[in-house]
Amino acid sequence: MCDVLTMDGDPPSTTEHTPSQVSCGQYSGRTVCSTRRNTPYRKTPRSRRLGLLGSKSALLEKTPPSPRHAPSFKGLLKKTWKLYRLSPLYNFTPTSSHLRRYGTSLSVLVGERQRKSLITETKDLVRSLISPYRELSVGPDDPECIQILITGKNLKDIPTTLVRGFMFGVELEDSLVSPDNSHFKHYPVLMVKGSVSLCKALTDWLESKFDCRVSALTFSSVDLSWMVAMWSGLSKGMKKKPVELMYSVPEEVEGLKKITYSIDSEDCQRLWDIIHTSNSNEFTEEEVKAFMDCLQSHFYGCFKVHLSSMFLTRIGTSTVYVGSDGKIKFFTDSGVIPVLRHISELSVEKSKIL
Repeated sequence: MCDVLTMDGDPPSTTEHTPSQVSCGQYSGRTVCSTRRNTPYRKTPRSRRLGLLGSKSALLEKTPPSPRHAPSFKGLLKKTWKLYRLSPLYNFTPTSSHLRRYGTSLSVLVGERQRKSLITETKDLVRSLISPYRELSVGPDDPECIQILITGKNLKDIPTTLVRGFMFGVELEDSLVSPDNSHFKHYPVLMVKGSVSLCKALTDWLESKFDCRVSALTFSSVDLSWMVAMWSGLSKGMKKKPVELMYSVPEEVEGLKKITYSIDSEDCQRLWDIIHTSNSNEFTEEEVKAFMDCLQSHFYGCFKVHLSSMFLTRIGTSTVYVGSDGKIKFFTDSGVIPVLRHISELSVEKSKIL
């Protein structure tokens, strides 16, 4: 079941492994245990949705919709995106005329920063384009997803998209803004890809233009535990990737920074099917705890290391990789909507706590 173990501070093994084989690096005999336990499951909701509301067919393991109706997210796949949490935008109006004016305003800001040499990754800025992106608008009460593009020429003088971003909330059950409040629009998540300086220009423009707050959307070990437990079994019919758990080691352990635990996807699928009721659209707190306890107990049996004493910092499944720093990478079209629905839900929850 345990496919690969790699530990920072040791030379990587060059031995090939079958799914049933196990390898363990050497770490000078140090014990990787701590009295801390990072599993406060009581702080999260008792259950989470696997699919969309009122639609069991939306579960990833079900038959996907016909190609005529299935959205294509080709431009989102196999790219690393950065997630941000957005507070409600004041006086944001998503009409065509307003979006064109917003694009012009953003272009002016980026142009000014170019002239001040605060942006050096590009030259000859063409324009900023802000437009609807309907594929990420799912529920009847969802705000229409907004796509933001900054295009121009890179340092090699090649026309390209320099920044691509999306403001969205996928099938929201809750919002920070009352439906009666017409002065604010709430897009819980901003997802962007581009150079650091241009992305900073975009977030600064949003904050100054719409009197909002843009902050990094990060995930705790508990958040990531829910994600890997919910999505590990939803991969039938997809290209198999190992389920990956990356843990950071407590600082008191010298010479070792992280442990990467890879599990064969078929083993995870069998475990998931045993723990979860297959026809249920809800994944419960008890199921999350049972799933993670099984994986961590197996690891302890192999290596005598308590993963529960460490911090889960990245998870990977056949559909998506997610890091505690808010970086995300999609691998399948069918995984985009369920994953971003859950991310939207988490963003709203975290905004209410603060």
